[in-house]
Amino acid sequence: MQGCDPYDLLASTLRLDRLGSGACFALTQLHKRSPVSLRGVLRIPPQRIPKAYGLLLAAYADLHRCEAGGLIAPVAGNAAEARLRPLFRWLLDNAVATRTGICWGLPFAYASRVEMIAAGTPSLVVTAFVHRGIWAYHRETGDPEALSAMRSCCRFVLDDLPRFESDDGLCFAYTPTNPIRCYNATMLAAEMLARTWALTGEAGLLEPARRTVDFVLRKQHDDGHWAYAAMPRGGEKQQIDFHQGFVLSSLLAYATFSSDSDPRIETALRQGGEYYRRVQFTDDGRSLWRIPRRFPTDIHHQAQGVLTFVDLSVLSRDYLLFAERIAQWTIENMQDRAGYFHYRRGRWFSNRIDYVRWGQAWMMRALISLLQQTSTEVAA
Repeated sequence: MQGCDPYDLLASTLRLDRLGSGACFALTQLHKRSPVSLRGVLRIPPQRIPKAYGLLLAAYADLHRCEAGGLIAPVAGNAAEARLRPLFRWLLDNAVATRTGICWGLPFAYASRVEMIAAGTPSLVVTAFVHRGIWAYHRETGDPEALSAMRSCCRFVLDDLPRFESDDGLCFAYTPTNPIRCYNATMLAAEMLARTWALTGEAGLLEPARRTVDFVLRKQHDDGHWAYAAMPRGGEKQQIDFHQGFVLSSLLAYATFSSDSDPRIETALRQGGEYYRRVQFTDDGRSLWRIPRRFPTDIHHQAQGVLTFVDLSVLSRDYLLFAERIAQWTIENMQDRAGYFHYRRGRWFSNRIDYVRWGQAWMMRALISLLQQTSTEVAA
């Protein structure tokens, strides 16, 4: 299950990393925007990406639930159940061991504006999505090894990641070396801790999750949106895109698994959901790029829109109907005749490259989530 990734430039055997972080950052931006794949010329091999495996594990676990419940017929010789254990096993075999836990990162180096991040650097975001997949696998199988892995992921978060504490609450670092206070990443940590606490009741998990939620709630703007991060020297990084969906889905998951009835959470979900629907999507189901930019339409944004509005359907059935509209628009406008989904659709042309982590795994996860929710409503 290998593929390419928008950020895989430094997986090249040409050792482009020797150019330095600034040049590599610029080249990566050009590389991911190219509508023509240059991976053959640049000698970039296909990758096995833990985040994609985590998303696929969650998707196949949900698909298995649909098959077991008779919502969809399994494909002969290719039932979802047969995919679960191999995906889980691969993730465990390719985990990064820290001092106290396990985690995952990206299998290739990548460059920010100021630093080079080595391949395999522990990532809170990657680990959180793998944790979701392992939780879904455990839900379907009861495998005790999965529960042990979930608890180990929490030890990585609590013991190995830097944290930033203030009167606003608690924020976990994105990676062991990244000092920005990223709202969606730390909210994923709160979700991870709450999911594990719901299964184990383990002391020490819920309180840091609650303090993290305090931090994120305080950072929501009056119109309902969150910026991307608080910067170490003050101010915020203003990047409003699919990460709004990340925050909303994680906040709802935290509330569900922690049974936290803080009224601020529902208020934040309603205001944030309204902003996400009204500002970040057109009425026909197309996502905007980054507010206020309208193009290109990115497959990751589309998939996250489906997932988040399926989640928010507990607040209003209109959100489920809108998730269906997003899915329909995406299938009609971004699905290739070969079956996969294109990376981006611009105003004038599309980038048709097939990205396993950025596109296919997300869309599989989104469409199965939508199938599960709509089928459940029909059955009810």
